[in-house]
Amino acid sequence: MLLAYFGPDTIMPLTSALAAVVGFFLMFGRQVGRFLLLVVAALARRLPSKAKRARSGLRADGPTTARPKRTTTRPEKVRT
Repeated sequence: MLLAYFGPDTIMPLTSALAAVVGFFLMFGRQVGRFLLLVVAALARRLPSKAKRARSGLRADGPTTARPKRTTTRPEKVRT
């Protein structure tokens, strides 16, 4: 039980460091949060999404074989 004692000389530096971290986020929390959102958004724009990869034929293991385009014929309009 004697080893579990946390005296003021142990607790005061820890609470001081915790107060410094909380104070930093209280002062600059909004700017830091906006910066992190900007970084995440920029990374999301640079990385292709799954839908874009599927449309472009890219896969994680390499490009897929090219698929032939479908050709359709439209019926001609009859003028009267």
